[in-house]
Amino acid sequence: RVRYEQVLAERERGAGSQPLLDAVVATLEPTLHALAIELTEELTALGWELGETDGAAVIVRAVPSLLAGGDPVAALTEYLDRLQAEDGALPDRAAATLACRSAVRAGDRLDDQQQRAPLVALEATPQPLTCPPGPPTVLHLYRASIPRWFCRRLGASPAPHLP
Repeated sequence: RVRYEQVLAERERGAGSQPLLDAVVATLEPTLHALAIELTEELTALGWELGETDGAAVIVRAVPSLLAGGDPVAALTEYLDRLQAEDGALPDRAAATLACRSAVRAGDRLDDQQQRAPLVALEATPQPLTCPPGPPTVLHLYRASIPRWFCRRLGASPAPHLP
């Protein structure tokens, strides 16, 4: 949700593009190439700068700033794959896809401040309880339900430590 709000704000400001030092050619499957051409204006508004070539390839000249530093061809391919899989399910699917693509991933190591920052930013968003595709961003935990997850009874003594 936090990244989604950032993407929307950057799009409104017209910012958020990271030009590449050297443009790269991304050879795409025909369906992904057609999708890239169809959504050129929307992709440009999000920070992508793509040029057409002959065949099923595009020239990548810039990427959204949230994706800077990675492999631009892999980022574009994954991004278009995800857009195609969503098939218009979201009102602003390109922004939502970019937000998800640039978010913290499972397995990423974060220090304490990096863990707290998204929670603080989430509180400041207009709709902090759900992600753009619909899943909740916050779950309510009840003390009585936690022991069930670990097959324990509330108030029971902890299992003994084994050496």
